Amino acid sequence: MADANLIKGAATLAKSKRSIGAGMDLSFKGVSNANLLAAKKRQETKMAAQKSAINTYMENLSDIDLSGFNQFEQQAMTSFLTQKKNQYAYAASEISKIDDATDPEYIFFRDSMNAINNSIANLKAQTDAYQKNKENFVKSNEMDLWSNGNDADQTIDKSISIYGLTGDDSQRAAMGVDDNGNLTFEINGEVMAYKDYKDPFIKDFELAGYIADKTSTLFNAHKKLNEGNANALRLELEAKLASPNSIKSIISSDFRADWAQGLSDIVFNPEDIAGTRNQIIDRLMTAFTDVANKGYNERGTGRGTSSAATSRNSWIQENKQYTNSNPPPEGEVIQRTLPSRFGNRAIKFIPTVTITDENGEMVETPFNKWMIVDMSGDFVNADLAFDSLDDFLNAGYTVTN
Repeated sequence: MADANLIKGAATLAKSKRSIGAGMDLSFKGVSNANLLAAKKRQETKMAAQKSAINTYMENLSDIDLSGFNQFEQQAMTSFLTQKKNQYAYAASEISKIDDATDPEYIFFRDSMNAINNSIANLKAQTDAYQKNKENFVKSNEMDLWSNGNDADQTIDKSISIYGLTGDDSQRAAMGVDDNGNLTFEINGEVMAYKDYKDPFIKDFELAGYIADKTSTLFNAHKKLNEGNANALRLELEAKLASPNSIKSIISSDFRADWAQGLSDIVFNPEDIAGTRNQIIDRLMTAFTDVANKGYNERGTGRGTSSAATSRNSWIQENKQYTNSNPPPEGEVIQRTLPSRFGNRAIKFIPTVTITDENGEMVETPFNKWMIVDMSGDFVNADLAFDSLDDFLNAGYTVTN
């Protein structure tokens, strides 16, 4: 759409080409001078009120906190605000002279005022976000949260330049404001909108915690990793490593655990992210298999310094006669107190249970299951039953209440 100044200029030029005084009648036929003066006064009063309202509106609209910005940055924003205020005031003044809301000029000035309004609101939102993000960036840096997998040139250096975290002003990115109120920064000769900037990514603590927990769980289960569990683990790892940033973090020097050291020679390949991901998964699956085998081999050997492990192994020896190959005598109820790590619990062999048959009669039926009970013999979990003590131990049962 044409610029308002061009429209007004064209109108003025057209008027200047007419013969001055030609056909003009300056007399006020049928209208008293007093009435004309009163109308003029009303118009001037209305204009003054409009100007005051515009100034008040613009002052409220442009309430932007410039603290924290250097003088050059403040000058850039002040210049932008002054320009927009003048444009808004002009558009508001011109639109007040047009009564027809369908007039193209009215629509033009209305849209101009809305655009100016939006640009100033946008600048305020971005300066607020910039101040907050800068503070969070500094805190994250102090807490050593940034991953070593970041590209130092493309992320950290850029952030330092944008946030002005350098004593050398020549290394500070020049800030500007575009016509839409977007903050911009010039870095190495290129202008970047702040809304397109992204902080460096942090270390993937969630993924590291998952690997550590899974390693512990596999060892303490004292079972070998079967094919089904291995496939499930691989799927979990694929989901955990979906983000390229997770991959970069886990193969960097972010973490010092043994499993992390086993990944340190893998290099991220941006041309084959899936290939890098599969390398990591293969290494981790090998480590998971090894730790599961180690836990299985130490099962029942009494090795380890844990008092819980010693208690468990002693209990196994005391009750080894009750296994899959040597169940309790038929019909015999046997209750064995569990080690202290299970709390005040016992495991009880239940040869039969009483159920209601299809005729509604109570009948006794073979059950032959081991169940967890408290010391009074009540079931802790009526849905939890084991075919043998071996099954109970292999299930890794733990007391949660």
